[in-house]
Amino acid sequence: ESSDEDVRYVDVVTERGERAHGLYFNAPVARRLGSAGIIRILRGARLAAAVIDVKDSEGRITFDSKIAELAPVEKHFLRDMPSFVRELKDAGIYTIARMVCFHDPLLPNVYPDRAVLDTRPRYAGKVWNAHKSHRNTWLDPYNTRNHDLLIELGREIESLGYDEIQLDYIRFPVDEGTRFAAFPAQRDMLRRDVLLGFLAQLDEALHIPIGADVFGLTAFRQGDPAGLGQSLEDWAKHVDVFSPMLYVNGMKTWLRDTAYPDQLDARPW
Repeated sequence: ESSDEDVRYVDVVTERGERAHGLYFNAPVARRLGSAGIIRILRGARLAAAVIDVKDSEGRITFDSKIAELAPVEKHFLRDMPSFVRELKDAGIYTIARMVCFHDPLLPNVYPDRAVLDTRPRYAGKVWNAHKSHRNTWLDPYNTRNHDLLIELGREIESLGYDEIQLDYIRFPVDEGTRFAAFPAQRDMLRRDVLLGFLAQLDEALHIPIGADVFGLTAFRQGDPAGLGQSLEDWAKHVDVFSPMLYVNGMKTWLRDTAYPDQLDARPW
């Protein structure tokens, strides 16, 4: 028996969504192809879903957003996003909006008070990794102002007509350089609970299914041993579609018993 609280989180993936197989189109490609070109490619490949960048890995908002905080990072690859989405849907395409969450090469430099900061003596107090051409800067996942902004963007994405929203980089940074990273809004709270709280708010705000790109190995682990903040068992209440992303360079130890150990050892993982 479901409680009222459980019911308010339910956004059912349609049968078309469950059966959908498709392709990812970054914003420059989507602009070049247009809806007609995307439809042609998908039909030619016998596919029926398109993942379109709305907030991409470069930190760009790819359409004319009404959110004032995002104005400095807008790049209007798709000027009339509602018409673009409608044309895809009219052709029977299941539409998925990709929203990159906390990894962001642009917004941390616009709003450094909301960013992960550096602790290296030479760069102390500056945006973490900003001296490395801004390619690996991050919004602080602890900061609830960042949660609020992403939830507002999620609502706007729903208003554009998309069938589903797909969250990417919904995690904490964990590379070697994080030993020099400071999280100004850090709370006495497990990372997985921080992101679970964000997901609960987003889920309550939206009426379309939520998908999440996650590290592939999280599907084999309980809790959050890597400190990513990704605990799939906890997230299942709010995430309707999981997309585990498997990287061979992260699974080398799993492959040592394959038929080609010499080739594996020779590769520059």
